[in-house]
Amino acid sequence: MKLTSKLVEQEQIQRRAYIYIRQSTLAQVHEHQESTKRQYELRKRANQLGWSDEEIVVIDEDLGQSASDAQETRHGFEKLFSALALDQVGAIFSVEVSRLARQDSEWHRLIEVAALSGTLLIDEQQIYDPRLSDDRLMLGIKGLLSSSELRQMSLRLWENRLRKAQRGELRINLPIGFLFDATEGVMQDANAQIQASVQLLFERFRLEGTINGVVRYFHEQHLQFPKHEKGWEGRLLWGALSCQRVSAILHNPIYAGAYVFGRKTKRAALKPVEKRHQKTVDLPPESWEVTLWDAFAGYISQADYAKNQTLLLKHHGHNRNQRSDGSALLSGLALCGICGRRLQVRYSGRDAKQVTYLCNHLQRRYAKAVCQQMPGKQIDLRVAEAVLCALTSAQIELALAVVEALEQQQAALRLQWQHRLQSAQYAVRQAERRYENVDPQNRLVALTLETRWNLALQELSQLEADCSLQMQQPALRLDSQQTARLHELVHDLPQLWHADSTTWQQRKALLQFLIADVTLTQNETDVLVAIRWHTNTVSELVVPFPQRGAPILDAQILKLIRDLAHSQSDHDIANELNQRNLFTAQGKPFNAARVAGVRRRFQISQP
Repeated sequence: MKLTSKLVEQEQIQRRAYIYIRQSTLAQVHEHQESTKRQYELRKRANQLGWSDEEIVVIDEDLGQSASDAQETRHGFEKLFSALALDQVGAIFSVEVSRLARQDSEWHRLIEVAALSGTLLIDEQQIYDPRLSDDRLMLGIKGLLSSSELRQMSLRLWENRLRKAQRGELRINLPIGFLFDATEGVMQDANAQIQASVQLLFERFRLEGTINGVVRYFHEQHLQFPKHEKGWEGRLLWGALSCQRVSAILHNPIYAGAYVFGRKTKRAALKPVEKRHQKTVDLPPESWEVTLWDAFAGYISQADYAKNQTLLLKHHGHNRNQRSDGSALLSGLALCGICGRRLQVRYSGRDAKQVTYLCNHLQRRYAKAVCQQMPGKQIDLRVAEAVLCALTSAQIELALAVVEALEQQQAALRLQWQHRLQSAQYAVRQAERRYENVDPQNRLVALTLETRWNLALQELSQLEADCSLQMQQPALRLDSQQTARLHELVHDLPQLWHADSTTWQQRKALLQFLIADVTLTQNETDVLVAIRWHTNTVSELVVPFPQRGAPILDAQILKLIRDLAHSQSDHDIANELNQRNLFTAQGKPFNAARVAGVRRRFQISQP
């Protein structure tokens, strides 16, 4: 016998009843099976209120998943909310309505959409109609109390852990070389081989003074270092020692006998602003929650630990040679021709103007020799020259032809999207007609046709969104003024490239617009430079190593200065060279003093 409530109207019964089942953890699902049975028994309450078994949908995809973590996706809840937004839900059943959502944003959004669609929220004791002001107020209070309860529980758990850690009793994650004993607490690993390896690491750092020196010593002596597989209690493994492992051990105060809690944080309030996007970050020592020195026997003393931190900080300051605003044109583009890894940039010399490209991946990780390194100034000059030479009038015409072809392809693509959209709209209309023509008494057939209609609507909605994004793409079309400006660019670009007002970031941006990557391979006397353009064509250059002393001057420029020196002054020669877009070995325009310097260097006399 159906006991339909006065709050349940025929409008809601004509739509489906959704039963949402959820438990926060898999342990609750396994151990608290009575709670799971209670949630499944909500089907009987739906039957009593007027829904038949065929009209009841059970969503239990979120069993074992918490609703309080904003980073986790609840697929069952998303499925429920989608049906609610499509006006397919007459009532939502839950053992307690506040269990539907534990986050304030989700809870209030659910109430808002339920009120718009006239959907009831029903638990074991009460029926709530979000359209009624009193019910809506009660739902808001329940959601507020639920979220507040979760925050209070989380805060109490955190405070309990903190109090236990302040007494040194909380079991913390221990690095290699330590074990946790139930009676004695933290103690050194009884494995003599592990102890000897850790002690040797600290001893070598005391003698070498560098992380690379420690790793190099272990590799040269063919020594391995222990680690635990998949966590600090996992299976013991032995392998090659890396620079990252040495750095982590040297920075860890536990090796100095310090009981430390709170070195890392997940809470946004304790993270620097620039690291809020990271799940966990390391905190500075002054922000650690608990630090108890001499809590157990360590491998080094507190004084040795402080000395090591000072030395590591000093080395860290010396190694800051990577600059995003430096003059290395190929920063981020250069690849190693031997191992294929991306090359690093090192700045040195006065005002950090000397550029060196080097492949030091193995050196940084395993303290091995540098794969290759080469001076970057001449390489940058030759690559820049290749780029300026590539932007000729013929290349501009080719680019305009490519743009025209892309414009035609874009038009054809837009037409295909319109055809797909029309086809999907026809499929929706066809599914709607089939559903309307079916006998309402034939529930099985009607349910199948309704499902197909909903699927067609969903596909149409997704296709419309994709089509909207596609249509928002700007058209690839150049007017006559833009075309003329492209032709002028051929003559203006060299002057613009060498202008003092042009920044290195702007030069790099131009290179990245044209070049995909540059592979550098060092030979005995030169460097093979392979430029891969975004068109996937490759240009190869050979750049000789610069000679010690004065920079190399282009042979064409030298010959021109010899010829002009017979009849022109240094000032006139400089003007002639600048008019021909010729520059010094440093990429600077000529003047009378620079021409005179070249004549003195190569013993070119004037009449």
